[in-house]
Amino acid sequence: MTTMEKTGMLITLLLAVTLIYFLGPILTPFFAAFILAYLGNPAVDRLQRWKMPRSLAVMAVFLLMLLLLVLILLLVVPMVIREIAALLAQAPQVKTWFDTQAAPWIAAHLHIDLQRLAPADLAAFVSSNFTSAGKLASGTLLTLSRSGGMVFAFF
Repeated sequence: MTTMEKTGMLITLLLAVTLIYFLGPILTPFFAAFILAYLGNPAVDRLQRWKMPRSLAVMAVFLLMLLLLVLILLLVVPMVIREIAALLAQAPQVKTWFDTQAAPWIAAHLHIDLQRLAPADLAAFVSSNFTSAGKLASGTLLTLSRSGGMVFAFF
């Protein structure tokens, strides 16, 4: 493969990735619909073989998928909350372990000055970058909500 062909392939790949990135909000509902159709089609076919009309079978499968999603969320969210609470309860022990064992090992083996990562320095760094991080987070949340809204509008 010549250098010109490699360059052409790289440019084509970069253009494709850029196109997908900018069309993400538009393509997300179609991708979600593709996944739902791919997962639900075997069940719809089976219900159709049992003499159920296809439109009714599709509605039944989608309602079942939605019910399963809600049940999973109802099970997972409380577990995540419990795990976060347990993590916060263990934070003092983790900090003690890090200060006594991990920090000296990191300093000795990786030659990293951990004094630069002092809480006051980290707090100053976070406060200086808080607004840009907030803008990034709000933009990401807005994009996710639009895409998610399109998926729910589909249903």
